[in-house]
Amino acid sequence: MSNDILERFAFKAPKDISKEQLEQLLREHSGDPNYLLPKGYFEKWQELNEREDQKMAILKEIAGDCGKKQDHSQKKKHEINLMANFIFDVGLNAKIVDCEESPDFIIELNGERIGVELTSIFDDEVVASINGFQKKLDEALDKLKAKDPNITGLFNFTIDPAKVVLRNRNIADEIVAYVAAKIANEELPNIDGLAFVSNTPHKVLEFAVSEQYNLADLDIENVKTTIKKKEEKFLAYKENTGLERYWLLISHDGASAKGSFKFDISRLPMETGTNFDTVYFYDEMKKMIISGKNTRDENVQTEAE
Repeated sequence: MSNDILERFAFKAPKDISKEQLEQLLREHSGDPNYLLPKGYFEKWQELNEREDQKMAILKEIAGDCGKKQDHSQKKKHEINLMANFIFDVGLNAKIVDCEESPDFIIELNGERIGVELTSIFDDEVVASINGFQKKLDEALDKLKAKDPNITGLFNFTIDPAKVVLRNRNIADEIVAYVAAKIANEELPNIDGLAFVSNTPHKVLEFAVSEQYNLADLDIENVKTTIKKKEEKFLAYKENTGLERYWLLISHDGASAKGSFKFDISRLPMETGTNFDTVYFYDEMKKMIISGKNTRDENVQTEAE
């Protein structure tokens, strides 16, 4: 099993365990009874955990009362978390003061209240495709375990969400046949939307969707369409709330928290031609932020460290 997979697993471990306990967990997870942590890794792991704890405390403060409410939908909780992470990553001394949808958020920055509309480029269709494929993977996993309980290994599925076909097909059975052929080194059957499958030794059988989603580069027309949809709400919001400034935050990571899309947002033009005072493009996973501004808006940081 690759070190990057093991390192990601390590961050799911309890933060107060010893080096020996962490190594034992990784031995069990990897199936390697002799696994040892690389030199200096445990100290690095502890340091990163401490930094993460500090960040979580700051995010909690940024989210304010919105982050404390328990009756939010999962979608809204994700949006609050994303908004707080954006404020943190761009380095603004701001906090969320309202999250009641019209607009999506109101933040307070240096004593001024600013309306923020939140959207994403890849949203409903990609989410449905990835989630639908994940459900089929879960179904296929159960079928394969029932068919042969002795099969082990971690199988990582790289997909192209735009090409995945879920209707009128028994994809779970196709996945079972694909994995069986891969284990036997036989010719692999074709599954629409499946780009690549890697497998590594693992003590149990496990399926996962790769973080490397195979998506085409984003076209500027998609960005214009996204902005236009939000423009339709802009004037009504401004009239009803009395807020002087409005931002549009476009999340490039909106489709999934599992991974970051292969798209360089720095290629987008800075001038957006919009009524929003500022349009931000935010890739949460890569910590990349760029902005398109009206001339009356102040300069902002465009890339998080």
